[in-house]
Amino acid sequence: MIYILHGEDSTSARNFLLNLQAQNKIDSRIELVLEDLNLKDLASSKLALETKSMDMFGQSKLIVLDVSKMGRTNVDSLIDFLKECPTDIFLIIYSAKELSKANAFIKNTQSLKARVMEFKKKDKANIFSFVDAVFSRDRPNAFKQLRKLLLEGEDAVYLLTMLSYGLRNVAYAKFNSSLFHKIPPFNKSKVKTMSEKFSEREIENILEMFYEMDRGIKYGEYDPAVVIPVAVEKVVTY
Repeated sequence: MIYILHGEDSTSARNFLLNLQAQNKIDSRIELVLEDLNLKDLASSKLALETKSMDMFGQSKLIVLDVSKMGRTNVDSLIDFLKECPTDIFLIIYSAKELSKANAFIKNTQSLKARVMEFKKKDKANIFSFVDAVFSRDRPNAFKQLRKLLLEGEDAVYLLTMLSYGLRNVAYAKFNSSLFHKIPPFNKSKVKTMSEKFSEREIENILEMFYEMDRGIKYGEYDPAVVIPVAVEKVVTY
């Protein structure tokens, strides 16, 4: 089976390889680089040796061929060679860059009977976009940003700390604190607008709620995975 993995999200590509290896109970994988192959004499190459030899323990083989630096290299001979590879071998053609439709491997997907998987670089979640959405009381965007952060494994205590930071700035504006003037100029207008969405009593209640949640998480009384969504829901709908 031939896979063509390409794209800038190397972490997702690596995780796919590890899962493929685990699912098929393959102890190790063979890693090759295109530049090390003599494309004019593939029959005597390490790639040929690995594809034609049996694993001594009877396991399937997983071979990764890195073509990230192929540029305009003519790989016609390699493609012809790959068409004859045994079907019980997992052969991975890997590129850390996106392969265009004009790329030789992509163009020959059908003849290679290959499965193509593109791993695009995901937009990194922005903690400040999350905090801004929460205190703008933009519920859909707040939960959208929260989902991104949670999928990236962001720590619940850190998220609550940043929400407390956002609330503090809103409180400075709402109560006309002298500390409000220390907020960077480009943030002042935004924070002032946010503060107008809350009453003084609401801010006091949210501050008390954050304190209780923080204490509960630290003492193991609350599940962090539950606390943060609840905190967001309370703020945007208080």
